[in-house]
Amino acid sequence: MWKMEQKLLLNKKGQALSKGVNTAVIIIVSIVILFQLFASLVPEAQSAGDEFSDATRCGDSGGNFNVSQALCLNGTNPEDTFVVSFEAVPLSSLFGSSGIIILLLLVFLLLAVIKIAMPKR
Repeated sequence: MWKMEQKLLLNKKGQALSKGVNTAVIIIVSIVILFQLFASLVPEAQSAGDEFSDATRCGDSGGNFNVSQALCLNGTNPEDTFVVSFEAVPLSSLFGSSGIIILLLLVFLLLAVIKIAMPKR
């Protein structure tokens, strides 16, 4: 039995098969690790980005954010239109759950998986 295994390992076809199996295992493990990493990072980044939003900051200051006017008001009725001061974060919409940063992270994941899965020339 041992001689048969030695012949298979010394055979060119056996070496090619072994190399192909190793490559396939590495590709599958790399893709699984990437998806697990992004599955834990993306929701965390989305929730952290939502904490920067103007609506959240306005709510923490005791007001209601009016999107059409981009103002933090003390109520929702027309009589309650006093402006509540709050600290807005510049470009906070980039980091929100639907912002461009999350989209770029997901595009990076897609490109990384394609690069790993595509055969080398």
